[in-house]
Amino acid sequence: MKVSKEFKTGLVVVIAITTLVVGINFLKGINVFASEFTVYAEYDVVSKGLNTSSPVYYRGLRVGQVRSTKYNPDDPSKVIVEIGITHPELAERIPEGSVARITSSLLGEVSIDLELSDTTSNFIDNGGYIRGEIDPSLAEALDKELAPVKRKLENLMGSIDDIVVSIGSFWDTSAAYTIDESLYEVKAAISKFSMTATKINLLIDNETERLGRILSNVESITSNLKSSNAKITAIISNVEGLTDSLVKSDFKLVIKEAKNTLTHVSAVLKDIKDGNGTIGKLIHDDSLYTELIITNKRLQNLVDDLQAHPERYIHFSVFGKKAKGVQLSPADEKKLRIILDTTR
Repeated sequence: MKVSKEFKTGLVVVIAITTLVVGINFLKGINVFASEFTVYAEYDVVSKGLNTSSPVYYRGLRVGQVRSTKYNPDDPSKVIVEIGITHPELAERIPEGSVARITSSLLGEVSIDLELSDTTSNFIDNGGYIRGEIDPSLAEALDKELAPVKRKLENLMGSIDDIVVSIGSFWDTSAAYTIDESLYEVKAAISKFSMTATKINLLIDNETERLGRILSNVESITSNLKSSNAKITAIISNVEGLTDSLVKSDFKLVIKEAKNTLTHVSAVLKDIKDGNGTIGKLIHDDSLYTELIITNKRLQNLVDDLQAHPERYIHFSVFGKKAKGVQLSPADEKKLRIILDTTR
């Protein structure tokens, strides 16, 4: 059976991706082909070096690694560490009462050492909890790291006390003076408002006569409006009647008829533009104009020839001889003379 190039390419890509995933997990210490037994340990505090992929040892042999670290959702003061046991002989055989102790090596590597209890035959289930402890030497190291932070906090509290004392002394001196000055400014502002009110009263007293005239004029205007109330009512009635007539008028029908008329006119103009109909043919076809020019020219030549040589067309018999050519009646001769006179 012949295998296509596409199948070979896809197979190579799948193998490469699988190898990459397995290799990355192998570098992290994860065996993707081995089953894993999970237990949880709770601590008050963990070392800074303990993180995901930190090793887990039992009697110097690596049997697993740290999967994750997180706060206990029920008690945020506690830290829960998820431990994955990959050693097949140790999985599901961790006795109750065992301890997961956080330790640190001479090179600074932080890991977890399992200390299995031999006082019971009951084992921890998958997903169960194991007691977590911190190595005493590591606890001392944590105390050494926390001591400078404690001293800085104490210094900070002292600085805060100094700031509070400074604010109190400032309030006793500058703040009191500032409040007195502000009260003085408020007093001055009230005095200015009092002077302004006095000026307003004087202005009202001086303008009382003018205000009286204005009010009398307003009263006369209102009386005139009252006397013209009937006329205003009649005007409003006429306006209402006019608006009612306009509303009752069938504007919609008029607009519709005007629209139809414009539509017909547009159609006629379009036909004329496209050369349809008699007017369109007259506008777009110049054959009639050409024929009229030719006919006029021939008629003019005929008239000229008739004037120059009338004997070619009209013959008179003096002695009763049979006339040659076209025989014209007196009426026809009269019409012919009129034509000749108008063409001269």
